[in-house]
Amino acid sequence: MLAKSIQFLVCSGYQPLDLAGPMAVFSTANDIAANSYELHTVGLSTKPVRPNSGPRILPDSSIYETNRPHTLVIVGGPGMRTLEPSQPDRIQICALADASERVVTICTGTFLAAELALLNGKIATTHWRHQNDLQKQYPLIKVQDDKLYTVDGKIWSSAGVTAGIDLALAIVRQDLGDTVAATVARQLVVYLHRDGGQNQYADGLRLQFGSSGKFAELLNWIRQNLSEDLSIPKMAERVGMSERHFQRRFKDELGQTAAAIIEKLRIEHAMELLTTSKASVSAVSQATGFNNPDSFRRSFERIIGISPNSYKKRFQENA
Repeated sequence: MLAKSIQFLVCSGYQPLDLAGPMAVFSTANDIAANSYELHTVGLSTKPVRPNSGPRILPDSSIYETNRPHTLVIVGGPGMRTLEPSQPDRIQICALADASERVVTICTGTFLAAELALLNGKIATTHWRHQNDLQKQYPLIKVQDDKLYTVDGKIWSSAGVTAGIDLALAIVRQDLGDTVAATVARQLVVYLHRDGGQNQYADGLRLQFGSSGKFAELLNWIRQNLSEDLSIPKMAERVGMSERHFQRRFKDELGQTAAAIIEKLRIEHAMELLTTSKASVSAVSQATGFNNPDSFRRSFERIIGISPNSYKKRFQENA
C-alpha cells in the first residue's frame, strides 16, 4: 500500500495543539502499520511560521513547492479567523484542496476554508465559541452546532483542539480499520470514540442573555431558585406583566421562550452538580427542579447528547 500524503497547512497564528494532536495520531498509526502516512507541514512560504504561542516552526515546504496531497489539513488557531490570503495564495490553496481526496479543517481552520469558498453548501463545524460567527460570516455553510467532527463528502471538519484527535482517529479507522485505530487510541491514552457533542465540554451552555432591567433581574432570580415553581404566571407576576405580554416580551428580547431558557439553565446547573458533588442523579434531578428523574434524563440527553450517569462518570474519572 502506498503511503497517503497528509499535508498540514500552517499559517501565522495557528494553534500548536491543532497541529500536534492530529499529527500524533497519524504518526502513531505509522508505528503500528508502517508507511501508512507521509506527514509534511506546508506554509504560504518557506519562512518560519509563528503560532499563537510557543516557538516558530519551519515548514517542510511552501504551498508552491509541494506535490499533490492525498489529505490537506488546514490547521486552526486564532489567526485563521482573520487571515486574508493573497490572490496567488488563494488560488494555490484551492488547487491543492481540489486535487486532494480529503480536505480537513481543525477547529478554526474552518474559517480559512470558508474564506476560500471550499465549504459552500457543505456541512461543517468549528469550536463552539465561534460557531455563530462562522454561520453569520459564511451563510452558505451548514454549521453543525454540537458535533465533535463532521464529514460531508471529502470535507472533514472538527471542533476545538482535542476534537482534532477524534477526527484523526476516525480517519485512521476509515483508512486502516478498527484494530489499528483502537491501538492508536490506547497508546495515546484517549477515547477511540467520545459519546455526545461539544455541549458536554462547553463553558456552561454559553447562553448569551443580552437582557437588561426587569429580565436581567428575573434571570438572576431564576438561577437562584431553579428548584422552585417557575411557572409563567409566577414569573409574569414577579415582573409586573400579564402572562401574554410577558411571554411575548421575553421571547422578543432573549430569542427563546421562558420555558426553553429555564430548561437550559436547569441542565447547566445539573452539569455543575454532577461533576462537583457526590449527589445521585435522582438528587440532582430534584435539586434542579425537574418533576422526576425520567424527565430529567430525557432533557439532559436531548441537550447534552449523553445520559446524566455517563456524564457524571466521565468527568469524575477525569477529575
